[in-house]
Amino acid sequence: MIAVQAAHEAVSTAFADDPVLLLRAAYHLGNRHIAVQVGDHWLRYLHDHVLDHMLNNSACACCPRRPRSSPRPALMVRIRITTTRLCIAP
Repeated sequence: MIAVQAAHEAVSTAFADDPVLLLRAAYHLGNRHIAVQVGDHWLRYLHDHVLDHMLNNSACACCPRRPRSSPRPALMVRIRITTTRLCIAP
């Protein structure tokens, strides 16, 4: 049996009460090809101080943190698999 546990990563969460501001922030993050987790009045993405500054200037409140592990599938998970050379004889 193999158990896989996601590593804790530094993330930032942007909050906005206005859905238009939140939509605009999601657009800007998506335009930069940033993976975003969307919640009710918040967006979460991997921490980047430049993105935090950009969203803080657009009237969103950003705070960097390390969230507790969440079993929900919406949580961003990255799996990197590295393979070596595979030779199959005919």
